[in-house]
Amino acid sequence: MKKSMSAKLTSIFFLVFFLASGLLFHACALNFKGKETSKIRLIDDYKYETTARYLEERLNRYPKKMKTIYAIQLFSVYFEARMYEKGIALVSELLKDERVSKYWAYINLSVCYFKIGSYEKSSQALDKAIESRGPGEWYSKMIRAAILEQTGDTQKADILLKEVESPTPDSPRYINYIMNMACYFAHKGDAPNTEKYILQALGMPGVDDTFFKRDVSFDKFRKQKWYKKLFGETIKKN
Repeated sequence: MKKSMSAKLTSIFFLVFFLASGLLFHACALNFKGKETSKIRLIDDYKYETTARYLEERLNRYPKKMKTIYAIQLFSVYFEARMYEKGIALVSELLKDERVSKYWAYINLSVCYFKIGSYEKSSQALDKAIESRGPGEWYSKMIRAAILEQTGDTQKADILLKEVESPTPDSPRYINYIMNMACYFAHKGDAPNTEKYILQALGMPGVDDTFFKRDVSFDKFRKQKWYKKLFGETIKKN
């Protein structure tokens, strides 16, 4: 039986969703408190920004039926390029396409808003993501805990994090879980646990160091010895 266009797009959405940036939650990872991350330029930023500009120029050349697919790919590049404002604008447009998964869109909006320090908007987008799928999703709980942590409700954040049920090690989402645990402890400023989960993730099949070298979650550690020992120099010098 032939798949409908909607089914095909859904399959591609989740393929992009799990492959981008190591794994889109890119492993949809979370960043630490504040907007100072926007001031940090990484050595390889230009490569991702060049790719983003190239895809932007080509997007309107694609046939209408395929444009949404390529727009999702462009979003994954925006995410890796740390161009979160552009990612927000693009996903907001994608929400107008009824074929796009509402959960995919709102969960990514929530993460992008989180990364630029817009925690209220992050929470609102997360609410809409939960409406489309339900409150039981482990990743939704992890994002909520991160928002609570960043807005000063550490006690509730810690309680909610304990309620997050880890996917089983044989689940394709287990790697996402480990990478997000690294991010969660990173934005808390907990270097030992951040390093612990990074090393655990890097020991898993198919995981390279790109995500940990690029994501804003780890910006506060880039000058620390343990981080530089793992990844070398990542900050572009002026």
